Parts: sequence; structure tokens; C-alpha cells
Amino acid sequence: MVVKFDEERVVFERSTGPVSRNEEVTFERRVEKANAAIKSFKLDYVGGARSTDIAEVSISNVNPSHSTVEFTVTVNYSGGEFTAEVVVLVIAEVEDHPTP
Repeated sequence: MVVKFDEERVVFERSTGPVSRNEEVTFERRVEKANAAIKSFKLDYVGGARSTDIAEVSISNVNPSHSTVEFTVTVNYSGGEFTAEVVVLVIAEVEDHPTP
């Protein structure tokens, strides 16, 4: 097995409340195992932040299927309307050689 990395940039336009997006990354070979991590994120409150606001970012449902890794990114900002950008780092253990 070989370990491969890929990044996916996920953009959320003006939103309120928790918002989730299903995303995927495709590798050149079949994926045996996979996981994902938040590489970076930016949440901007539309109108100005308050000291009591809470920002949330999570990745869940990481699922390898053939050569694709699917995952869900969820963002929330308790203050109200926001925009967000999350860069997800996908780590996959792939086959050494292509499947015949």
C-alpha cells in the first residue's frame, strides 16, 4: 500500500445555521483506507462578530469507495449569516498497483 494526500476546497456562500456539503476526492488507484482532516478554515460573519459567537467546523462520514473518498463538511456560526471556506486534507491508503 501507498499513502497519498489530496486537498479539497469547500466554499459555503451566505448561509445561516448549520450547513453540510457532501464532497469527494478521487485517487488514481483503489482506496483501501481513508481519513480526512481540516487543513484550514475561515468563517466570516456577515455584519460583524460578537465575543459570544461560536464557530463550528467538522468533517464526518469519511467513506472510501473504489478510487473515491466521500466525506461531509459541516459549518455553523452562532451569530447569524456567514460565509465559509474549508480546506480538507484527505489521506488515503491506495493500492501499490492498479487492479486488473
